[in-house]
Amino acid sequence: MSLYSCGFEGCSKKFKKPSLLELHENTHTNTRPFACKECDHRYFKNSHLKVHALRAHGCTEKRICKECNKTLASEEGLSRHKDVCGRVFTCNACSATFVRAKWFLNHSRACIGTVSLDNKKIALDTKIAQNTKPSLNTPNAEEMPQKSKNPDQTKKQDLVRCKICGKGFKLEKNCKFHESHAHNNLQYPCAHCSKVYNYKGSLTRHIQKIHSNINKS
Repeated sequence: MSLYSCGFEGCSKKFKKPSLLELHENTHTNTRPFACKECDHRYFKNSHLKVHALRAHGCTEKRICKECNKTLASEEGLSRHKDVCGRVFTCNACSATFVRAKWFLNHSRACIGTVSLDNKKIALDTKIAQNTKPSLNTPNAEEMPQKSKNPDQTKKQDLVRCKICGKGFKLEKNCKFHESHAHNNLQYPCAHCSKVYNYKGSLTRHIQKIHSNINKS
């Protein structure tokens, strides 16, 4: 069995899955990708976020997406999330496909072109791509206000960013290692429709729920 090694200098840890490697590397960069929708708390793991949401805000299972286990702050937020969860997003500029809207939007800012999201087109120019983050609910990114530059923003722009998910690295070799390992063979396409999933378990649940009649026939 091939193991995935941490790309940070001085760290010899290895992991069986790219997803576990990514969680570990987040501790090196202090990247906490799981943010609470109710407050400013952020966590390394989604399981930690769910515990916080239940204890601090009383979020119930009804607010947790059964497809990806993401915790939402409200029923309305969960409903909006379900509209995009599990879909495939395609970049019109280079035809790259993504199963997560976040990765798609991060890529679009680096690719800079006209991209489609939920049958809507978002025109991205250089200034918008560098200074703003389009929202899933924003039909036109040009209408979004530009953020003023600050030292923290300049520091973030100096990082070498992953072309797939937008994660930043201080060294280019670490970024290349991340791209070749963390995003290698993560997509599981459905043989019966156009949906693609990051996890095999998600694909299995999809087939059992949507295509159960096909398997019986």
